[in-house]
Amino acid sequence: MKKEKNLFEQLLIAKIEEEEAKQKRIELEQKVFEEHACGNEINPSGQTTIHRDGWKTTIKHNLSYHLDDSMYSEVAKKIPEQYHIHKWKLDIDKNKLKLLSELSDATGKMYYKRISDCVEMKIGKISVNVEREEK
Repeated sequence: MKKEKNLFEQLLIAKIEEEEAKQKRIELEQKVFEEHACGNEINPSGQTTIHRDGWKTTIKHNLSYHLDDSMYSEVAKKIPEQYHIHKWKLDIDKNKLKLLSELSDATGKMYYKRISDCVEMKIGKISVNVEREEK
C-alpha cells in the first residue's frame, strides 16, 4: 500500500508540475507574440517566421470560426446549395453500432458484417486522474 501511495503522490505531483509548466509556456508564448506584434510583423491569419538576433521564431496565429447551427440551418434552407458554406462530417453512433452487433436475426448479422468492415477501432490514450481524498 505504501508503494502504491507513493506512486499516486508522484503522479499527482507530476500533473501539477505539468500544469504549471503549461501555464508558464503559455505566458512566454504570449510575451513573444506581443513583442513581435507591436512591430506589425505578425500575419493576422496564418504563419509568420521572423529571424532576429540569431533566433528563428515561427508564430502561428489562426482565426477560428464557429457557426451558429440553428441560425445557419434556417439561412441554408432559403439559399441555393451553391452558396452553402457547411460540410457534413460522418460520425459513428456507438450505441447504434452496439445494438446492431447484438441483433440475432440473419439480416441484422449481414448488415453488421458489412458495416463493421468499415469501422476501425483503436485503443485510445490512457488517462489517469488522482486526487487526494479529504479526511
